[in-house]
Amino acid sequence: MDLLGWILFFILAVVIMVVVTKFVTKKFNIPTQPAGKYVHVNMWQKQLERMFYIVFLIVLMIEMFIVQNTRPFSIYAFLVLFVGSRMFFEYRYRKENKQYIIYGVTFVYMLVFFVIIDRIG
Repeated sequence: MDLLGWILFFILAVVIMVVVTKFVTKKFNIPTQPAGKYVHVNMWQKQLERMFYIVFLIVLMIEMFIVQNTRPFSIYAFLVLFVGSRMFFEYRYRKENKQYIIYGVTFVYMLVFFVIIDRIG
């Protein structure tokens, strides 16, 4: 696939994700999250996300410079773990906001998106 094809693919993927998110938000009556900084549920979530960032950067550097892998699987794993943990904490501690549904849709969408990228690329 050439560069223009990839650009169009990513634009189409983002548009589909925005449309699906808007649909789910209206269907389940989910209040919009205020723009700006994400407010963590508790200190455990904040520390877990910081740990994910640190481990991700270390693994990514090892993967890119030492192993020289052409497919950075650590990016996929990081995004899946990050969104999955946010979905879990939102479901466990903030059920009334229903934001976990949006994170669940994002989680499934990212899994499908990564599989498609892996098959095409």
